[in-house]
Amino acid sequence: MVKAIITFDAKDVDGLQAALGKAGGMLNGAKGFHGMELRRGVEAPNRLLLFVDWDAVADHMAWMSVNEKAFLGAVMPFLSGPPDIKHYQ
Repeated sequence: MVKAIITFDAKDVDGLQAALGKAGGMLNGAKGFHGMELRRGVEAPNRLLLFVDWDAVADHMAWMSVNEKAFLGAVMPFLSGPPDIKHYQ
């Protein structure tokens, strides 16, 4: 199991949360996807972390190769810059 941790620096937190709620539906049924959780920073409330569980990094990358443009198109209007994505075992 691999956890993708995506860091978002938001310029519009409410808009980002709404966009992630809608865009998150694209993950349903994806090969290797097991769930996700969104957390908002306490000391930095404009920073949000999205934790996404995958069977393998390859499953996440396969999903991104098909859905990256639509996903980023949905969330980028609410961000200060591009998200940072890292994977952890």
